[in-house]
Amino acid sequence: MQIERKNLEKSHEVELSIELSPQEVRPYLEEAARHLSEKSPVKGFRPGLVSFDIMRKRFGDSVIVEHALESIVSKTVFDAIKKEGIETMGPPRIDIKQAGDADKPLVYSASVALVPTVTPVAYDKVSVKKKDIKVEDQEIDAVIQHIRESRTQEALVLREARVGDKVEVDFFLEIGGVPIEDGQGKKHPFVIGKKQVVPEFDEQVIGMIAGEEKSFDVRFPADYFKKELQGKQARARLILQSVYELVAPEVTDEFVSRISRDVKTVSEFRFMISKNLESEKQHDEDQRCEEQLLSALVKKSEYSPISPSLIEAEAHRMVHEMQDSIQSRGLKWEDYLAHIKKTEDEMIKDADPQAEQRFKAGLLIRAVALKEEIVADDAEIEQEISRMMEQYGSLGEEAKQKINSKAHREHVKMILRNRKAIEFLKDKIIT
Repeated sequence: MQIERKNLEKSHEVELSIELSPQEVRPYLEEAARHLSEKSPVKGFRPGLVSFDIMRKRFGDSVIVEHALESIVSKTVFDAIKKEGIETMGPPRIDIKQAGDADKPLVYSASVALVPTVTPVAYDKVSVKKKDIKVEDQEIDAVIQHIRESRTQEALVLREARVGDKVEVDFFLEIGGVPIEDGQGKKHPFVIGKKQVVPEFDEQVIGMIAGEEKSFDVRFPADYFKKELQGKQARARLILQSVYELVAPEVTDEFVSRISRDVKTVSEFRFMISKNLESEKQHDEDQRCEEQLLSALVKKSEYSPISPSLIEAEAHRMVHEMQDSIQSRGLKWEDYLAHIKKTEDEMIKDADPQAEQRFKAGLLIRAVALKEEIVADDAEIEQEISRMMEQYGSLGEEAKQKINSKAHREHVKMILRNRKAIEFLKDKIIT
């Protein structure tokens, strides 16, 4: 293996030009040819036992090299990095310069980002104060009101519609006499005053009685999810089909005991809600303090230059994490992008400042862990692996093997180390 090294000062990377002789490449090609013969049997030979020369004549060098290329590069690029003694971060960017002929050298370049260094600021130079947590009576009242509303009873009434009633309407929407696509509905339900429909529907249905019909103009909001309707005026025809009065239950000892087996009185119920709210607020305050702590440390610590490719990769990760979150809620990523009027590339670009902050925070936590000799011991790793096995083990044997793999154990070890480093910083700095 011949290696030429070039330092890319502007991007804080190193470019390695790597040349492999035909003799070095040959074992990879023979292995690729063997796998190829298993998938594409040659008449007169058992699958996997066809000689390299016969496979070469049948498929040609370019096909075999193509099948072997990933294996060749993935093995040799890290050998080259190790040989050069480079400490890198992130995957290398590969550019194939010469390949396709088994009798000629294989040449490619690999650009790798250098690991940035960070000198953490002295801990006493940063101060974060935790706020006192207090739960107000009106917050408890709001939770109870939400519970009451979720258990309302509907009673069909023969009177005019009022704010707070649930109504069912038939509606028809058109622009310039042309019906709007999906602009019709039968017995469409909504609660008056809850902003579940365009404002004009809420306003116009008040005072109507079942069977009454009304026509009026509506204007779609400027941020309406359908771009072609944003800000446009339409004509609506609405027929009120039914009116339901929503009756919320009274808050009594009997009511709260049905909500929770742990309480018997309204007073106990309010106390339980207060404790739950306090716990939520404490969690939020802990998160705020941690974010403020890391932000202050990042701002005051000294960093060596960081390759833009590392920040870009972090921005990609952040956007893909958001995509996973959106899709886990049963929503389509494409619909979300359309709603916020951005492309995925624009989101990645917008995420750059936050990505840089998050990347620097990760470097800082790693540096603190090394400086303070913070590690996750075997017992902690086993405990976390066992927890994950219990949580995800039902997904099958493949999931269990992945959780218990060496690579995943190393990942868990790093995560636990980082958590301990953050707790160390919180104990040192937050007051």
